[in-house]
Amino acid sequence: MSKLVTSFFVVIALVAGSAQAQTYWKYAGNFPNNDYRGGSGGHGIAVDPDGKVWTQLINATDSITTAQGTRRAVRVVSVFNPDGSQAPFSPIKTVTIGGVTDTLYNSNRGLRADQDGNILVVSFDVVYRLDYKTGAGLAKVQPTAGVTLTAPAVDAQGNVFTAPVIPPQAPVQIFDKDFNFLGNAIDSTVGFSRSFEVSKDGNAIYWAGYTNHAIYKYTRPDEFSAYAVTDTVLKGFDSESMTWEPNSDNLWASAGSYNDLPNRFPGATTSWKPNVWYAYNATTGKIVDQLEWQLNTPANPNERPRGLAFSPDGNIAYAMCFGASDYPVVQKFVRTPLASNFNNQGNFPNNDYRGGSGGHGIAVDPDGKVWTQLINATDSITTAQGTRRAVRVVSVFNPDGSQASFSPIKTVTIGGVTDTLYNSNRGLRADQDGNILVVSFDVVYRLDYKTGAGLAKVQPTAGVTLTAPAVDAQGNVFTAPVIPPQAPVQIFDKDFNFLGNAIDSTVGFSRSFEVSKDGNTIYWAGYTNHAIYKYTRPDEFSAYAVTDTILKGFDSESMTWAPNSDILWASAGSYNDLPNRFPGIIATNWSPNVWYAYDVTTGNIVDKIEWQLNTPANPNERPRGLAFSPDGNFAYAMCFGASDYPVVQKFMRVGVSVDGKESNWAYVETFQLHQNYPNPFNPQTTIPFELQKPGRVLVVVFDMMGREVKTLVDQVMQAGAHNLTFDATGLSTGTYYYRLKFEDQVVTKRMLFVK
Repeated sequence: MSKLVTSFFVVIALVAGSAQAQTYWKYAGNFPNNDYRGGSGGHGIAVDPDGKVWTQLINATDSITTAQGTRRAVRVVSVFNPDGSQAPFSPIKTVTIGGVTDTLYNSNRGLRADQDGNILVVSFDVVYRLDYKTGAGLAKVQPTAGVTLTAPAVDAQGNVFTAPVIPPQAPVQIFDKDFNFLGNAIDSTVGFSRSFEVSKDGNAIYWAGYTNHAIYKYTRPDEFSAYAVTDTVLKGFDSESMTWEPNSDNLWASAGSYNDLPNRFPGATTSWKPNVWYAYNATTGKIVDQLEWQLNTPANPNERPRGLAFSPDGNIAYAMCFGASDYPVVQKFVRTPLASNFNNQGNFPNNDYRGGSGGHGIAVDPDGKVWTQLINATDSITTAQGTRRAVRVVSVFNPDGSQASFSPIKTVTIGGVTDTLYNSNRGLRADQDGNILVVSFDVVYRLDYKTGAGLAKVQPTAGVTLTAPAVDAQGNVFTAPVIPPQAPVQIFDKDFNFLGNAIDSTVGFSRSFEVSKDGNTIYWAGYTNHAIYKYTRPDEFSAYAVTDTILKGFDSESMTWAPNSDILWASAGSYNDLPNRFPGIIATNWSPNVWYAYDVTTGNIVDKIEWQLNTPANPNERPRGLAFSPDGNFAYAMCFGASDYPVVQKFMRVGVSVDGKESNWAYVETFQLHQNYPNPFNPQTTIPFELQKPGRVLVVVFDMMGREVKTLVDQVMQAGAHNLTFDATGLSTGTYYYRLKFEDQVVTKRMLFVK
């Protein structure tokens, strides 16, 4: 999926829509093209009723011949049709009103569409109204001579509010729709400002003095009364851009930039991100959406959010930044439904696999075999005393649903000592070699994925029930308790030697957690925390500390990595533990019984898989496991809570044929990845793909265990057909995977190297 800018990000992002129609903002590139730049960056943007995009760069980018025959630099207003072509009257260099022509010599300061869709253009200390259909001048007003203005604001009656950039040079003034002066709204402003907004009825002013590190809300009971500060909202915002979303109560405001960092309001602990616009619902006081500028240079102080405008239907957003001339100043985003790239293929291995109060562990090995646990007893064994005793088992299924020859597993023998699986099953995970870590109450066993034989075991803390474990790329195994704070999160090496504690005391009940490949980040899904805590350390010799709270609103009981990727899949909650309960200003709309794919690199939600409930709103169908085939084309989801429904559902990635074989090519919205040729190959093969538009392409080859073999390309490429050559000289015979990532869309395909 393309760049999600949510990041809902607060990944919250995603959820501007309802639970039935979740959406995200997909980055659609620079607008109108990559060459629209200069003039020290953008300083005004608006969209008219026809969808035309009106823009200003702050400084001169054109010139005009004066009456004296000399050329003089001018600021212009550029107007683009939705397809990026220029409107016939664009660029606008002069404005004629009442027979008097003004040339736009002075700095551009802001744009706003008025109640009729005509455009208010601020040129230093003057506000012009231009006809949105023709670009012709209609009226102008100069609130205070010599005082530079912010972008204006307009209420539903057409009253125009103007304000100074620098306090307290001038008041906030109100003019009617004919530019007749009505009076002062605020006699003296506080804080430098670039933009502010007013409510539809004109009785609330949202003052974004960005040096105040918050937004002051001025209100009046009616048009005959004075305004007064009645609230301070969006504490931590250094906002330089504000606008209303069409036909809604959502006020969009930028939180800050790397020049004016957010989160500096005294006494308030906040975690707003630079270069993100957040949607603040003025009715509920909650953040309901977000949109993130895609930085051209990391942490660039010269990319400062300075404008945001929406198409009339609210489904396209145009964002603008200010500060330098060396990057495109407008980015386009499209509101897009969050759809799954996986189709449900029914119950696995069949409709009869149920019981034991539901599932509690699932993993897939390098051969594609699916390992499963039900939490309680579903079989029995004859004891040494000749009696039958109930046991928990590990059931292992081939990809076609038949049982593996060594399944079910009832006992584990290690070093000549046999343990019977009497205790409750608690989780499964494949380790770095593909062998399976099996948790039986307070013990972790390692089983050979080819034979089911026991290899090793460890008991982190006697009597303390464990979650599913986590494993890093070096084979270090992380264990954690279900119930806090009964035991720490502990680290064992690949031979189960104790290395130390990662987290001395856990927070929140947990069923699953994950660690990054390098082992330096722990994603802690204490589902009673209603979010996921991110613990990090700079290196293996340092201590972990909480550095972020992500996926706010998640009551997650299941987490896993997608193969060969930076995509962390996590369940959002269930009808037993509903999502969207994280306290505070963030409003989220995650759906129960859905696993969301979180790109840990971008912070975006890029995919989802939804469990098909057997009973509507069933609290006893709680997501408890997810695992992928080695190529990532199949997913196996598991639920827990009762014995009366099949506990595993199988999902197939779009682009894979119904017989389980990959199609020769995989199509997604912005590129096509074809099958390599020749295949099998020795030692070279060609990987063809096609891009629908230019952008950064990352193609990486992995081995069967998900270890990176080679990066074939990581650079911006032009639209069209491309071929890459992979040379396997020096590698072992076997199956390899090649993965293409373009924006936030990822496709993986398989190839066979045979010497």
